[in-house]
Amino acid sequence: MVSLTSACGSLGNLQLALQLHKCVFQATNSTKPDTLMLNSLIDMYGKCGRMDLAHKVFSRMADESRNVSSWTSMIVGYASHGQVNSALECFHSMRRSTAVRPNHVTFVGVLSACVHGGRVEEGKACFEMMRNEFGLDPQLQHYGCMVDLLGRVGLLKEAREVIEGMEMEANVVIFGCLMGACEKYGDVEMGEWVCENLQRLEPWNDGAYVVLSNIYANRGMWREVEKLRVVMKDRKLDKVPGYSLAT
Repeated sequence: MVSLTSACGSLGNLQLALQLHKCVFQATNSTKPDTLMLNSLIDMYGKCGRMDLAHKVFSRMADESRNVSSWTSMIVGYASHGQVNSALECFHSMRRSTAVRPNHVTFVGVLSACVHGGRVEEGKACFEMMRNEFGLDPQLQHYGCMVDLLGRVGLLKEAREVIEGMEMEANVVIFGCLMGACEKYGDVEMGEWVCENLQRLEPWNDGAYVVLSNIYANRGMWREVEKLRVVMKDRKLDKVPGYSLAT
């Protein structure tokens, strides 16, 4: 049954989700569904966009039955649907009222909520909390969220500092987030730095050059635009259909 609810959530089919929910309680008869089953229902409703129904299942669980997956499914569900306040309130309730410790996935949900809501200071605090309070080393997704969060509000130097302070190499997605922010805020110097790194990671792709060319053009730097075109021609780079640096 758990595999069915998981598949249903992936499809986002609410009507099927409601039928499966009914089947769960019919199958268990007088016994209560176990935590794994209830967690799968929460996750299913979250993926179907019905956080009200996910919360109804969650609220009926005994405190001792809720594990890290229960809380994380709620937080990630809220974050995925832009319910920033609910996601952060759920996270803080988790910290206050239970002995359950958040994991890496929990913090992806928390930081994603901060990104959607532009909660810079709260995002910074939660990022630091990972290691300082819970002993969790940030992974690529967490760094990516921080770069995205800072880049969206124009804190490009801070975003670069996050990248330079990473314990692993930043990937194309992370640099792509910052490149998009450089275009939005017209930061030529930062755009050139990001472009160098993107070309180092994907020398076959001209996506970074295209964005940098746009930055130059928006600044009226036509000589630089022409130089970039020459470089692209020399490297035999063609525009990749459907390619985007944005996440």
